[in-house]
Amino acid sequence: MKKYAFCAIWLLCSACGGAAPTAPLEVKAAAPAPSAPEEPVVMETADPPVVMVNQAGYLPDFRKTAVYRGAETDPVEFELVDAAGVVLLRERTQVYGPDTASGDHVHRIDFSNWKDEGGPLRLRVNGQYSQPFSVGKDVYRKMKLDALSFFYHQRSGVPIEMPFAGRENLARPAGHPEDAAVECLPPDAFIFTSGQVDRRYACSGVRDVSGGWYDAGDHGKYVVNGGAALWTLLNLFERARYGGSNFHQFADGTLSIPENTNRVPDILDEARHELAFFLKMQEEKGPFAGMLHHKIHSDQWTGLPLAPHADTMPRHLYPVTTQATLNGAAVFAMAARIYDTYDREFAATCLKAAKAAWKAAKKNPQVVASTDGGHGGGPYDDPRADDEFYWAAAELFITTGEEVYKKELVASRYFKVVPSFLEFDEADGVFTWKDIAPLGNLSLAVTPSRLGEADVIAIRRNIINAAAQFAKKAGATGYGAPLTVGPKGTYPWGSNSNIINALIVMGLAFDFSGDLSFVDEAADAMGYLLGRNPMDTCYVTGYGARPVRHPHHRFFADQLDPAFPAPPPGIFSGGPNSGIQDDHVKELLKGCAPAKCYVDHIQSWSTNEIAINWNASFAWVAAFLDDAGTR
Repeated sequence: MKKYAFCAIWLLCSACGGAAPTAPLEVKAAAPAPSAPEEPVVMETADPPVVMVNQAGYLPDFRKTAVYRGAETDPVEFELVDAAGVVLLRERTQVYGPDTASGDHVHRIDFSNWKDEGGPLRLRVNGQYSQPFSVGKDVYRKMKLDALSFFYHQRSGVPIEMPFAGRENLARPAGHPEDAAVECLPPDAFIFTSGQVDRRYACSGVRDVSGGWYDAGDHGKYVVNGGAALWTLLNLFERARYGGSNFHQFADGTLSIPENTNRVPDILDEARHELAFFLKMQEEKGPFAGMLHHKIHSDQWTGLPLAPHADTMPRHLYPVTTQATLNGAAVFAMAARIYDTYDREFAATCLKAAKAAWKAAKKNPQVVASTDGGHGGGPYDDPRADDEFYWAAAELFITTGEEVYKKELVASRYFKVVPSFLEFDEADGVFTWKDIAPLGNLSLAVTPSRLGEADVIAIRRNIINAAAQFAKKAGATGYGAPLTVGPKGTYPWGSNSNIINALIVMGLAFDFSGDLSFVDEAADAMGYLLGRNPMDTCYVTGYGARPVRHPHHRFFADQLDPAFPAPPPGIFSGGPNSGIQDDHVKELLKGCAPAKCYVDHIQSWSTNEIAINWNASFAWVAAFLDDAGTR
């Protein structure tokens, strides 16, 4: 294990301190901003860091906070210094006290009054320094594009080539071309939640299910997670079109992908790669025509490191499920209205597929995968589908305006509801691939439709209220994360994804209210993800002085074999998970405080996993903050 990983050990038992702000004692001009380095400058010390900051940088016109971990029960002085050590600002901390999630005693540092652009800057408390950071309106400009570029690297079935790959060692041949002729899983190998093998839904023969995105660090492709990722990218596009000021930044030529000269916005080109895979996962005829297959992956878990094109493990296509089918109905409906401007034939194909999927799901409403979903891939089990029915009905209604879908909406318990909790995981959040109904309401709030004005206003009001609840939760935690410890003293798997999805709600709350405090809250909570956390880690590859370097991934595997590449920038880690399920951390992190149940190691799939839906949400928020910060 390389030396930067030591922090995962000593942070488990570190303790720290808290305070109330006072007037600044001294203010000086900022140093000019230097050119941004291509690679982060890694700042490692022998001592545990005690001052945690947003290592990627702060927007000049919005809240700027840090955390000091110290045992003092009275405020202490902090200083903002430039690269030469010149003191630019002196103020005092605000004592927060014991933080449940981390076990630390902390102080909050607020230097929001500093608005000059420049860097590198650092905070100093009792002679100890934070990691360096900058202040600038463009701190999220490249980050959002890097986050979107992740999807090109996850493409299956096509070669990843230069110059689009960014580095020579990230280029590779097409992965899993054999997916063009995949055998269906034998019917007895897949069990539904009823505990029975339902042979009516077993397929036979071979199918072409090539293309799409690899879901995470493995080589599986899952419709229900792909659906969440597709919604987020397509909603990002619609939010920019209807509520943002940066729509032009998603035009053709903005991403490094092969299609960036075809006069179609690049984000839609990338999404279309997954949509085309979804179309292949849909049955065209037979007793379950219109339904989508749940997933396709290897028969057994493959080892690390392993390039996609070198994977020789047999793969099988899994049966259709209601949830996969409704994911297809929802994203096909979105594609039908969005792509109509750029490719009417593709849009028409998607609308036909959406309606067929809806009809098939209504005919087969309880074909649900169980936890016994096979080996070599995640089960993506889900005991009910009423939330998927609601989401699909919302997208179909927005696109078609047809009364049949509106009736489904109004009759649902999810109509206009934007929760600030997760029903399944009992943790703070707004949606996951399993709790998907809120996406319908977010779409109804963003995209013009035939829904009555009063109902749209009500949904937007509920979004604003949910955002206010998230902001309240963030204010009640020591490190400012809108995530509270669960009822059993836990952080869920992918805790960072719960946070980033809450920031989508905050961004939309700003769009609908014009209240700049929501930008403050979103930018501040983003700071937790980018370094102002108990691990002093920027949970994004390529950014900050202590970025994630070894996400769980079979190809970005230089930690195990230098012949494999390091990850490209812009990949978002799921972060602390008090379940610590993988063998690498079961002993290493035993007894960890929830927010410290993390290690940056490729083998820690339970704390350092990456996934397309998480990265899509990260891209959404980075794009929102870039938009808000430059208005």
